[in-house]
Amino acid sequence: MNRSYFLGRKFTIVTRNNSPENIYIQSAQLDGQPLNRYWFPHSTMAGGAELELKLGPTPSDWAKACDSPN
Repeated sequence: MNRSYFLGRKFTIVTRNNSPENIYIQSAQLDGQPLNRYWFPHSTMAGGAELELKLGPTPSDWAKACDSPN
């Protein structure tokens, strides 16, 4: 496999309160900083980072409050 197009460092996704009932994102952090958008550039993933998602059983306002990519 040719991986010369990016460095391919480790990108980790951590979930908190993960269960069959907790399917809604309550909050998110990227490298320990609050994530106020539901998107990030490919370079962030390829460069290595940790995405932490806190989950809950009911919809939250997190996605509604997020910045749009447009």
